[in-house]
Amino acid sequence: MKKELKNKNNEHLVRAEEIATELFNFSQKEQKEIVKYIAELVKKESQKTVLQKLIEENICFSVGVALNTFKIKGVDVGSKDYHFIAHGKDQQQLLDLGFNFKSANEKDYSIINFDLEKEDIRYFKSIQDVFIKVNNDKNGRVFELKSNSFKKYYKKHSKFNKKVLID
Repeated sequence: MKKELKNKNNEHLVRAEEIATELFNFSQKEQKEIVKYIAELVKKESQKTVLQKLIEENICFSVGVALNTFKIKGVDVGSKDYHFIAHGKDQQQLLDLGFNFKSANEKDYSIINFDLEKEDIRYFKSIQDVFIKVNNDKNGRVFELKSNSFKKYYKKHSKFNKKVLID
């Protein structure tokens, strides 16, 4: 069965079969049903956006939108960079969710910053009504969840810690 699954290039099915084989001692027919069920769960989990994972895990964060402008032959050209900002206190939770830090051994960062992918940006725009704009200037905008203020969270959990981790 593994050869058949690998040929289809469906990693989630291969992983589901491995889990079923390791954990259960069922007949081939039962195993196939279990593999199918686990594969769907693994697939759904891997399709979640970063922001969905942060919201589900109740990790306090904000979303920054950096506005970049520069001139090319007298014409202003602009772009937007989207990123999320989390508190260093939540670093272990972020590691558990699969985020990789350049320096994961250091636990004294007060701010952690990650760029958002296209799927995350689309998701952010689709749920923008749950965010409030807390800063808006020529450099960009910062949004935080209406139900969980990052500014308050940061002030509560930051004492003298000033290091910043940007990945």
